[in-house]
Amino acid sequence: MHVHDAPRDRRTSPTPPNWDLYRQAVVDIGFPGMDVRVEPRARGTVLGAFPEAAGGSAIHVITAWNPLGLTAADEANSRAQRLLLDEVRRRGLPRWHAVGGDRLGTHREESVAVAGLSDAEARALGRRFGQDAVFAWTRTDWRVLACVGGASDVNGWAVTTRSTPGPARDTGHVPGTGTVSGTGTVSSASAGAVLGTTPGSASDSATGIGTGTGTGTGTGTTLSPRPLRAGPARSGPWPA
Repeated sequence: MHVHDAPRDRRTSPTPPNWDLYRQAVVDIGFPGMDVRVEPRARGTVLGAFPEAAGGSAIHVITAWNPLGLTAADEANSRAQRLLLDEVRRRGLPRWHAVGGDRLGTHREESVAVAGLSDAEARALGRRFGQDAVFAWTRTDWRVLACVGGASDVNGWAVTTRSTPGPARDTGHVPGTGTVSGTGTVSSASAGAVLGTTPGSASDSATGIGTGTGTGTGTGTTLSPRPLRAGPARSGPWPA
């Protein structure tokens, strides 16, 4: 995370110079079908539901952007983040796209949320990519973990959720009437195999093989929602 554009000796300070900004930071995480914003609260406070996708494991949030607190070029940040993601993929751990920054969205950094790391492993990974600190989220607390020196700050948390625009991930039924009783394909908000075909609405189309008339429904797995993205499109604050 970037705060100061001056070199510093990270070994001599118990906490990074930007420690308070880490403590106040919020993190957006894109889970399937849902975006979650995590905000620090007073210690002992838990407002909202911890994501089931984590399977009960702690979620650590790590970035490779702006190492050593120095502003890096976009290309350098993107390259470093790709290397971080490659390392997380290599370990085979559950992961989700994340963005960390301030509440107003004036400063945001691409990150990754990872389940299955220990605090020591998360700190080591952050340290490897020149980071001052990483975040740890559990059912009971929200922690800031210094990558050098072992300092930590323990708080409660509150989450704000909103559904991801677009189709849900669940298998659903596609109703329609048509001229065949057979198999075919549907192009609409979901995709799957259907019994019967229908011209549907202007956004639907279908094809099939067979004869007869009637109505039909189909089932299919819908498209995955798009993950969170850093950048101007999402730089503003969330609704209160």
